[in-house]
Amino acid sequence: MVGQCASLPDFRTCETTGEVSPPPYAVGTSVTYGCRPGYKAIEGKSLTIVCQSNSVWSDTSELCTAKECARHEVENGRLVNALDVTFGATISFTCNEGYRLIGVQSVKCVIKDSGVNWDNNFPICDVIPCNLPPGITNGTITNEAENYVFGTSITYKCNGDLSLVGNPSIHCTTKDKVNGVWSGPAPTCKAVHCSNPDIVNGKKTSGFQLHYSYNDAVVFECNPGYRIKGDNVVRCEANSTWVPPLPTCVSRNTGAATMVSVGSMPLMVAVLFITFHIYYLI
Repeated sequence: MVGQCASLPDFRTCETTGEVSPPPYAVGTSVTYGCRPGYKAIEGKSLTIVCQSNSVWSDTSELCTAKECARHEVENGRLVNALDVTFGATISFTCNEGYRLIGVQSVKCVIKDSGVNWDNNFPICDVIPCNLPPGITNGTITNEAENYVFGTSITYKCNGDLSLVGNPSIHCTTKDKVNGVWSGPAPTCKAVHCSNPDIVNGKKTSGFQLHYSYNDAVVFECNPGYRIKGDNVVRCEANSTWVPPLPTCVSRNTGAATMVSVGSMPLMVAVLFITFHIYYLI
């Protein structure tokens, strides 16, 4: 109806203060609002609206906006969905690699006292610890420490002339992002002695030494006129044997003889790998 405003705007963030008469409202009628808990007045906006001569209220958009909870950071971690920290918002937490979450996984911005605050304390991201590393018999850990945490690496060393079989170093890691575990078992220290490798009609080209122990390698080659059969590189394994087996050198002049004839003269041709010989039969 001209000269009157219909029902009041339906605001989500605020409500009328004091007694308000039912509609319709005459032109010039003013109504004052107050922000609901968790909300505050929008800067530059009035909390009072007026029925104008065109029968429209002076403001029908929200008069209040959500309050914000304090922004915090988590050391060695980060916040998920942290762009919105207003009343009613929820943020989650995740830790950097090698750290585990101690505390709640998420918090919500709620009404507290006359304002808003998070409903719980922020968690912390604590470095993932490992138990003491596995021990080694007849050996030592060269870099022992009081505490072992994610990323810590240790190295083993054997006593005397014992050979270290296995990975000499392991490190603290995690499989579930909560508990620390070592990347592998400790190596073992054992006596490994391989015999002096030698091949007939061949020689070593590297790996010259008096004694051979675990993981020592030798490279062979054959003498002129011979070719190698097998692998030319062998390695001393933990069971004191060479792996793969030592190669052999076989003569290149191994072939088959075939009878042919040239004109009326028979010939025997020896088919060889590299050279051939022709014999005249008399």
